[in-house]
Amino acid sequence: MELGHQGFEVTIGANGAAVVVAVTGEVDITTSPRLSACLDTAARSGHDLVIDLDGVSFIDASGLGALVRAANVSARWGATVVLRRPSALVQKMLAVAGLDDVLPVVDALNAGKRRR
Repeated sequence: MELGHQGFEVTIGANGAAVVVAVTGEVDITTSPRLSACLDTAARSGHDLVIDLDGVSFIDASGLGALVRAANVSARWGATVVLRRPSALVQKMLAVAGLDDVLPVVDALNAGKRRR
């Protein structure tokens, strides 16, 4: 599944037993509803969720909210959420919002290694 809007794109795929949601572009008030919809669908699968943020150049509070909602929905289904390779800017936004300890970050799809 792909959704795009002015450089924003969400792709849902799989990597083993995990659902991988790859996000590209800017996540803001205009694009976060689409991201939320995709994350909600993926989170309700009951599989662990990897949100690949390697291609995200910007994220605002609405985008952070979408990530938190996905983590909450996944937890209700007994699954986990990790963020893969967020940029320094996205990591800073996570830290400012106090979410850097709530949403774990990994370096690779198959790695359980967290980074700070």
